[in-house]
Amino acid sequence: MPGNEATGKLAVLEITKAGMNARFEADNIGLSFESTVLADPRLDPESSNLEVLLKSLGSPALRFGGNELDRRVFWTSSGEKPKRSDQVMVTPDDFKRLKKRVDITGSTVTMGIPLGDYDPARGADMVVHAVDILGESLVGVAIGSEPNGYTIEGVPNGAVRDSDWTKAKYVSQLEAYTKRIHSKRPGVPIIGPDVYDAAWMEAFADSSVRHKAAISQHWYQLYECDSDKVPGRGPEAQNLVSPAAQNDAKKILGIGKGKADAANLPLWLEETGPTSCPGTNDTSLTNASVLWAADYTLHAATIGVERLAMHSMLGACTGGAPMSLVCDPADHGTKSNTFQGRPHLAAMRLLVPSTGGTFTNTSVKGGGNMSAYTVTKDGGNTLVTTIINANDAAESGGNPVTLDLPDGFTVDGASQVYGPSNEAKNATSVIPFNPLPDKIRYSSPSKSGNATPSASSNPDNSELKIDIAASSVTVFIMRNN
Repeated sequence: MPGNEATGKLAVLEITKAGMNARFEADNIGLSFESTVLADPRLDPESSNLEVLLKSLGSPALRFGGNELDRRVFWTSSGEKPKRSDQVMVTPDDFKRLKKRVDITGSTVTMGIPLGDYDPARGADMVVHAVDILGESLVGVAIGSEPNGYTIEGVPNGAVRDSDWTKAKYVSQLEAYTKRIHSKRPGVPIIGPDVYDAAWMEAFADSSVRHKAAISQHWYQLYECDSDKVPGRGPEAQNLVSPAAQNDAKKILGIGKGKADAANLPLWLEETGPTSCPGTNDTSLTNASVLWAADYTLHAATIGVERLAMHSMLGACTGGAPMSLVCDPADHGTKSNTFQGRPHLAAMRLLVPSTGGTFTNTSVKGGGNMSAYTVTKDGGNTLVTTIINANDAAESGGNPVTLDLPDGFTVDGASQVYGPSNEAKNATSVIPFNPLPDKIRYSSPSKSGNATPSASSNPDNSELKIDIAASSVTVFIMRNN
């Protein structure tokens, strides 16, 4: 365990093989990009190191949409010039560049089609080329992004509809687009409505759109940008690791799951992240974002989210959106071809061993602010447990933890990301996967409930006693011998 002695309270984790039905798949780890990124030549695998970062996430889901989809994207397959100077031209060549990347990563793609300027023929042409070029990697087409916000002025070129815009008008235009699309490419999977508003999810579900593939939801954990209340929903690091954050996620994502279930469709979380507040806010640069990202991603999957994409960009590390999983370290205003990961990318990497697994029941008793998730894989012969210790390392070195394992299982090894505190910025460290040593540090609990340092080895094959660092995410891989 890194850092100081584990003086926190004892935690006992009981890990079982009993399944919960919910699964954790490759698409539960993903990135959402503004659609203008499609025109960035650095999407080409030969033009940057982006594929290295993406491959570190397994085969991450890729989504292209965002606010700029309806306000700045200009699609053309015939060489037309954009109608406005602030628009970004996207062409079939951009899809070909993306295809090279998904062939390397094995990613699936969801593609947003502009609805800001109503033009079903142009939208259908964009889908035709996306289908023909991306092939089976294209798993969903979304018509517009956040149509419930089309009258809002709060983003650049924000209002793309008049004040009389309604759900009924959205459905009418959605149906016109999809009818045109399916006349060109029958069977194209349609997702929607890409909103956080349940009433609009119902409107999409009740529409006459054919080949619906998923209800797509958007949600950001911290969105009250003018609030500094703790606990609360303002952009404060403490709010990312508060137990209330998990409760909020359960409530909001549960609403989306309910609407998806009613429509007999899966729920896809197509755009999400730690905070939707402006780039001047750096809460998502803290180690708290690491703890949140691991817990939120796994928790969402247990609720039934089958696809999740963290909103990201290819902008500068300094001055760019801090919520992005990746960024460009070049001086602000310039570009490079070497991207780097933000702190919460490290947490997402730790979740890759859980992909392809089914969640089991894992209980956590004691320990303070801790949570844990286990999946079973390989026909029940592998268990992967992820422990999020959100107790602050600034106050405690960590917690003595007892893991009660199913009979016959032993720990192959562990990996960890940790920081000096929950609020430390850009200070996350990584311990790669390694076998556990013969002697494992464990701080025996005293009568007071706190820990006193001692050393302990694993006493038998069904129990592991070990100190877990505070402000950390730790993954244990266990095999049935």
